[in-house]
Amino acid sequence: MKHLFFAAALLLASSCKEEKAAPPKLSPIGAANDLAAKSLLQAFYTVNRPSRPQTVSNAVAAKPAIGSPIAITGRVGGSKKPIGDFASLMLVQGDMPSCSEAGKEDHCTTPWDLCCDDLKGKVCTIQVKGADGKLLRTSLRGLGDLKEMSTITVGGTVSISDDGLLVIDATQIYVDKP
Repeated sequence: MKHLFFAAALLLASSCKEEKAAPPKLSPIGAANDLAAKSLLQAFYTVNRPSRPQTVSNAVAAKPAIGSPIAITGRVGGSKKPIGDFASLMLVQGDMPSCSEAGKEDHCTTPWDLCCDDLKGKVCTIQVKGADGKLLRTSLRGLGDLKEMSTITVGGTVSISDDGLLVIDATQIYVDKP
């Protein structure tokens, strides 16, 4: 649990600077296991949008009970590296414009971090766990063409809901096609 709070704090602490985002790395368990994890991850990808999704802001404000089912929609973003090396990502309120969409293209090299905006109450963490209850040791990047600023809808259960922090254990991930 401490690791999750630390990870969420790190992601929220990111800000705009003139640095390029690092490319995703293979997991430390090796390429063969990375392929196995990617294969397992495919079971979470769906071509059918989970029904009745809430916005990120509404879900965070509702403070849903831990263990309750939830469907949520938003955009991948909110930090320089919103897609983790292990199966997690940050999801922000879908109607928040990136720096480039707000006409501030020269302001930031990573417009998906939304550093120009206050993200309080507008961001949550999505994670995918294996049968052992641990995060899958692979990135969600590329799942159904998922990348920064992708609009996605996630079905799952609430893992943490506390004082503006919302973490969802995904069971379904739908990626909107542009």
